[in-house]
Amino acid sequence: MKSEVARLPAGGLIDRNQVLNFRFNGKELSGFQGDTLASALMANQIDVLSRSFKYHRPRGLQGIGYADVSSLVQLAGDESDPNVLASVIPLREGLEAHSVNCWPSVEFDLGSVLQWFSPVLPSGFYYKTFMWPHWHWFEPMIRKAAGFGHVSDQDSGRRHESRYYHCDVLIVGAGPTGLMSSLVLARSNLKVVLVDDMLQPGGMLLNSRATLNSVPAMEWVNETVAELDSMKNVIRFQNATAWGYYEGNMVTVMERSPMPREIAGRNWKIWAKTVLLATGAMERPIIFENNDLPGVMNCSAVSRYINSHAVVPGKRAVVFANNDSAYRILDDLKIAGIEPCAVVDVRNKFSPEITRKTKEMNIEL
Repeated sequence: MKSEVARLPAGGLIDRNQVLNFRFNGKELSGFQGDTLASALMANQIDVLSRSFKYHRPRGLQGIGYADVSSLVQLAGDESDPNVLASVIPLREGLEAHSVNCWPSVEFDLGSVLQWFSPVLPSGFYYKTFMWPHWHWFEPMIRKAAGFGHVSDQDSGRRHESRYYHCDVLIVGAGPTGLMSSLVLARSNLKVVLVDDMLQPGGMLLNSRATLNSVPAMEWVNETVAELDSMKNVIRFQNATAWGYYEGNMVTVMERSPMPREIAGRNWKIWAKTVLLATGAMERPIIFENNDLPGVMNCSAVSRYINSHAVVPGKRAVVFANNDSAYRILDDLKIAGIEPCAVVDVRNKFSPEITRKTKEMNIEL
């Protein structure tokens, strides 16, 4: 079994007393309760998770949650499922997954030869090139190459269902704003529904070691969630996505981990008198050549893996910045033992605080 060589000796929101064994691409690996498949793979120094659709370029972890579109894997076994993001799969004992869109292996993919021909393979070229003499001659080959993973032909016995609900306030997002709003409104005896698409509440607080009233912010999150869960006028959906907002304040919510376990997913249609969107902001990657390759990550993702999962994304780092918030990652890199060798900032002027901080840390700006 491969050891977790990229795991910090302490910290994170994981339970180190509960070791979970899993398999990825046939390899026996281990992680901890509280890991995602992505964080466990990172702890085991597995950088390439899959290959891109067209040119079979290597794909690794780039973002967090549903903002990380590069970590598609295939779940195997009893819960076989294609096109699942490794960053939103909670690690469990016996989990089995493998890479997609690669052959014979994700490390050595013969399909990557297509990168050499990229100048003559523009977007949609096959619809123009293979129309002569008959599209149907080429269609089976093209269809076979399209898509990631495969749908299981075995009936798992699990089913999907739909439900309906009415409430006073529907809040989307369980970050600090969503949690505090839910608590205040629920204490006012309003009927509240709180929806969050991450595996645990806290929002961007999960990325940091912030404090509230001199105590760790996650302690406040846990206390707030405990009070909300004790209220009969509150329904809280975790690992659920509000995917549609319609006329009359009707919001559709996909609950991905409902109980009982024989329910694979539950879609809700919720009518609310008021809808509060507390989804926060999503970090977007900066555009530069080869920014899609493994080793290029959003700052928020690096901070999340370090602070929530106690894993080390690498050994040396260059921070590419276009605003002051990027400099928060320098402290996280230091804690993880990662050497920040330079900060590249597209701006011409910096605040005195940034100049002072980079000088104190001996980082070239």
